This record gives sequence, C-alpha cells and structure tokens, in this order.
Amino acid sequence: HATTYFAQLSLIQVASESGFIAVIDPLSISDLSPLLDLLFDHSITKVLHSPAQDLKIFFHLYDRVPSPVFDTQLAASVLGIGTQVGYGALVRQMLGVNLDKSLAMTNWNQRPLDASQVSYAADDVRFLLEVYPLLLEELEKLNRLDWIRPDLASFSDPVRYAIEPQNAWRRIRGSRSLKPHELPLLQALAAWRENRAVSINKPRNWVLNDDVILEIARRCPPTVQDLGKIRGISDRIVDVYGDTVLTVLDSAKSMPESEWPLVSTQRALTASENALVDAMMSVVRMCADENRITPALLATRKDLEAVLLVGEDIDDELELLQGWRRQLVGTRLQAFLRGEFGLYVRDGAICASPTDEATL
Repeated sequence: HATTYFAQLSLIQVASESGFIAVIDPLSISDLSPLLDLLFDHSITKVLHSPAQDLKIFFHLYDRVPSPVFDTQLAASVLGIGTQVGYGALVRQMLGVNLDKSLAMTNWNQRPLDASQVSYAADDVRFLLEVYPLLLEELEKLNRLDWIRPDLASFSDPVRYAIEPQNAWRRIRGSRSLKPHELPLLQALAAWRENRAVSINKPRNWVLNDDVILEIARRCPPTVQDLGKIRGISDRIVDVYGDTVLTVLDSAKSMPESEWPLVSTQRALTASENALVDAMMSVVRMCADENRITPALLATRKDLEAVLLVGEDIDDELELLQGWRRQLVGTRLQAFLRGEFGLYVRDGAICASPTDEATL
C-alpha cells in the first residue's frame, strides 16, 4: 500500500468453526468466486479484528462489502479490555497464548512464502473463533451487544469506503491558514489530485504533496513558469502536470462565492471554559469507571469542547450524543452543564450528586 493508492489483496486467511484453516494466495488464484460467495453470504457472520482496512479492499475490488461483520477489537473495547487493543494482546489476555509477532513487517506481496510465514498468517485467524464466543458471551451477559450493533452494521455500509474527491481537501493540514477565496482552489486541486492518484493507482502525495498543494492554492500561479518557482515542485511535475494544474485553478477561480468551501472556525476556549472541560472530563472518567471501560471510548477532549461550544445543536453529528454513549455519558454531561448535578470527592474517588447536595 506504500507504493499504491489502493491496498493490494495479497493474502487471505480463513478459519471455520470445524477447525479448518486456509491461507489463500489471491495473487496466484484467478477465480475467488467460491470464497466470495461465503464472504458475501448474509447468513454467515464474518469475525475479524479491526476490519475496516480489509473491508475497504473488498469494496474497491468488488463494489460491495462482506456482511454481517463482528469486530473483536470493538467488542473488546466496550468490555473494558482496552481501546484499540491489538490482536496479539487480545489473544494473550483472553486465551493466555503468546503469538509470535516477529514477522509483523513481512512484505506479503513477495513470493514464495516460506512455511514460517504461512504459519504466522494462519495464526491471525486461528484464535479468532476461540475469542469470538467468549466476547459474545460477555457482551450478552453485560447487555452490551446492542451497544455495538450500529457500529458493526456500519462496517458493511459502502458509503464508509466511498472515495469523495470533493472532500479530499479536508484531510490537508494547514487549510485553516488559507484565506476564504483560496479555499476553492485548494478544494479543486485536492479533488484533481485524488482523481489522478486513483487513475494511476499511486499514493496521492506521489502526484503532489500536501505542502505543495497548499502553496499553489495560496499563490495561484498564473503561468507554468511561476508554478515551477514554488518550492517542492520538480521539473518533472511541471512538465507532466503544469498545464493541467493551471486549468484546474482557472476553473476554481470562477466558482461563485456562495459555493466556496468553509473551514470550521471554532474559537479558542477561555481559561474558565478550559476548566469546565476539565470538569466534564471528570464526568466522563466517572462514567467510564462505573462501566469498566476506557474513557477514550466514550469521548475525547475535542468532543467535550464541541459540546460546550455548540451545545445541543450537534446532536445529529457527535457520537457522544448518540446511542449507548448518550445513555452512558451524553445526557449526564448535558445535565452537568445545566447545573443539575455537581461533583465531589469521597474516599479519594469522584462522585456526583444533585446540585443542592453536592459538596464542592
């Protein structure tokens, strides 16, 4: 994936409930139809660990995503085993098995694979079917399976993996430094780069890197010669893409102001607001402790700042105020901001009580 836009399907590992394990080489097998029939069979649950990248490969190869999917990493996180726990750590914690990770940096595109590589690859699925029922049992016992159903379903939503060139500019750090009239230039350049990277299947930064795109949007060079004066642009880039870049800029300059992209202009917090976010973080930690999960799974500091600055208008956008997170901590945070309860310390732990009973 380091030299291509799309990750390559280099190896497929499959394990079944009967104990059968297969390591499949898609580079040497032209017809994967029997396997694909299983992967796209909606009556069969596919158990994976942190599956988003794997599923993205299938979407871009076959325009659909295997479903339904069970993510052992997500399940572990809501059971308090750890946020984004690795597969090896999960297997060690739940089964007491230490997996060999010495081949983690293997180039799986190279052939032939030796016996140790095939065994290492098989271990990636060998223990999934042992971990899966244990996680499922614990989720059901704690009534937390419903917590993750929407997140599990989202893995099979094609929209999650769709390429959106018009939004590619949002990934470029430094966009906030541009003036409003420069943003449509950035948007157009980033969209062109994304489409070009897709068409030649090369990393987007191999076409133009982010710093160069920002500088082009900032300067808006009128000629190919001016373009070539920008630091970081090689003569080869100017020769190959120079005229195209100028055409993209000319088109973007004609965009009506009403259609210019907007950068979020969230203001900086005051000292008292930062202190309030600290208190909100204490509420998050308290809720996390009560449910034996990590605070990061509930909310980040950025989430809390958004709640404080924007309020309840962001209900439809923020995970913190949706589903089980809302039930566990979102409504309590909103009640805290309304002054309906306060925090106090008892026996070295943070506790909450209605405002008129709180000891501050």
